[in-house]
Amino acid sequence: MGSAVPETKACIRCSRSKRRCGKQQPTCERCQRGGFACSYPPRKPSSWMILNGDDDQANHHHPEGYKHEAAPSRTFAPRQIQVTPEDSLELEEIATIPSSQPPPPPPPSARPSVPLSDLWSAWFLTPDTWLVQPTPWRTHHDMCSAMRKASPALKRFCRLLQGLASDWVTKGSSGIFHARLYKFRFPRCMQDAHTAISSYLGKTPHTEPIVLRIIGDRITQLVEDESGRREEEDMDAFEHMARVHALIVFSIIGLYDGDIRLRYLAETQSLPLLTVWNRQMLDAAQLAASNGQLLMGSLIDNTHHGSGEQRHENDTRAAPQATPSSMAALGQVEEVLWHAWILAESVRRCWFIAASVGTLYRMLQKGEAQCRGDLKITSLRGVWDAPTAWAWMKMCEQDIGFMPVLEMHRLIDEKRPEEVDEFAMFLLEAAFGSERVEAWGVSVD
Repeated sequence: MGSAVPETKACIRCSRSKRRCGKQQPTCERCQRGGFACSYPPRKPSSWMILNGDDDQANHHHPEGYKHEAAPSRTFAPRQIQVTPEDSLELEEIATIPSSQPPPPPPPSARPSVPLSDLWSAWFLTPDTWLVQPTPWRTHHDMCSAMRKASPALKRFCRLLQGLASDWVTKGSSGIFHARLYKFRFPRCMQDAHTAISSYLGKTPHTEPIVLRIIGDRITQLVEDESGRREEEDMDAFEHMARVHALIVFSIIGLYDGDIRLRYLAETQSLPLLTVWNRQMLDAAQLAASNGQLLMGSLIDNTHHGSGEQRHENDTRAAPQATPSSMAALGQVEEVLWHAWILAESVRRCWFIAASVGTLYRMLQKGEAQCRGDLKITSLRGVWDAPTAWAWMKMCEQDIGFMPVLEMHRLIDEKRPEEVDEFAMFLLEAAFGSERVEAWGVSVD
C-alpha cells in the first residue's frame, strides 16, 4: 500500500493571523502580496521506526537471505535547526522533531532572511499604486455642484488645510507631515517653512507686518533657488517632496491670510510652480519605487546601515545607498519597509494636498476648478501613527484600507467613523460632501 502524502499546512504567518493560506510554494500569495517572509512548518516525520535491539525480531519475519541494514539516525544537532522569532515553530510542531536536545532559543536580534529584491513588489510600491486615475466627468461635475452649494464647507476646508500645517509645528506631526519624516534629513526649504509657520502662529498686531514680509521673501527665495537648479541635477524623491511641502506651506499662508502682497506672490509664483513640482515629485517617486531606491536608499533615515556614522539633522545631503546584504545583516527588514512606506505614503498625501490647495482657492474664487485625479492612500486609523516598525508591520497584516479616494464611500458602509484616519476623513468629506459624512455620525462643525 502506498504511503499517504502529508497535507501541507498553512504558512506560519497565515496561521498566526488566522487567515486563509493559499499554500503556494515557495511563497503563498498573501505573503508575496504583502512583501512578507513566508515559511512553512516542517512536515511531521513518519512515526515508523525500527527500535534498537529489535533487529532480530525484525529479521525473524523476513524471508531467508534478506539482509537488514540499520536505518540511518534521524537525530539532528541543535545547531542545525535555525529558529527565528518570525519563523519559530509551534510547540506541537517542535515536539515532532526527533532530537537529542531541544532546539536553542532564538537570539533577540534574529530576523528572517528575506532577499530585499523580493520586497520591491511590496503592496505600496507596485506600479499601479502610482497611477493617477482620472476623475469621471459626472463625478467631477457633481463634486463641483455640491461645493458651490456649500460655501461654509469650503471655508472649513481652508481651516483644515491650515491645520495640517500648524499641527506640524505645535504637535510635531499632522496628516501630511509624518513624525519621522524630517527627523534626520531636514532640508533648508523645510526649515524655512517650519520657521514661517512658527512666526505666523505667534505674530501679534505689532509684529504682523514684519512676519508677513519675511514669509513673502521666503516664497521668492524658494522659487529662485529651485528655478536655478540645472535640469540634469540629481534630486531624489525625498528632495522633490520636501520642496513641494515647503511650497504648500507658503501657498496656504499666502492664499488664505488676506495680505494683498502675499496673495499676489502665491497666485503668480506658488500656484503655477506647485502644479509642475507636484507632477515631478510623483514621477520621481514612481521611478524610485521601480528601481529600488525608495526601498533601499534609506531616504528618510540617518543610519549608514552598518557604518555607525550618523548625519546631523540639518544635513541636506542625499542619504546613502544601502545594500541588501548590509540590511539583512542588521535585521532591518521591518525598518526598511516602514521607512519606505512612510515616504511613499507621504508623497501620495502631499500630492493630494498640493492639488487641493489650488483647487479649493479656484472654487472660492470662480466657483469651479479642475480635479487633478485620484490616487490610493491608506485610509484606516493607526497605520500613519504607528510608533515603531514592528507595530506598523502588525497593523499591515489586517485591512488598512489602501484604496483610491473615490472608492472611500465603502468606508461609510463597512467601517465606523472612529476607524478612519483623520486625513482620509478630510478627503472623504471633500469627495462626497459634508451631508453624507454628517449622516454617518461625524460632526462637521
